[in-house]
Amino acid sequence: MGFQDDLAREGRPQQVKRMNQSAEIKVKNWSKRWKLNGIYVICRHCGGRQKLSEAGRSFEDRHKDYCVFFKDPSQLPFGELAEILSEWHLELWSDEVDHF
Repeated sequence: MGFQDDLAREGRPQQVKRMNQSAEIKVKNWSKRWKLNGIYVICRHCGGRQKLSEAGRSFEDRHKDYCVFFKDPSQLPFGELAEILSEWHLELWSDEVDHF
């Protein structure tokens, strides 16, 4: 038994494929701006960092002064990622076939 982990796997319901495809697109968009490195999220533009333990605080004061995202109101990268990942749907599948 394992997890279905790609959109092409046979037998996966189309609805689940569509939901996971949407989550994958959102993760790709998130990762254009942010990078995860261990317990840190890092701004790809300026290198500003925030620890996971500070996830509830705004990232705004972590950016460097020159960063284009310094005044962007979207400043909770861990929260954004958690919301995106909560949309991901896992299904158990089995490679075993019952033979009678």
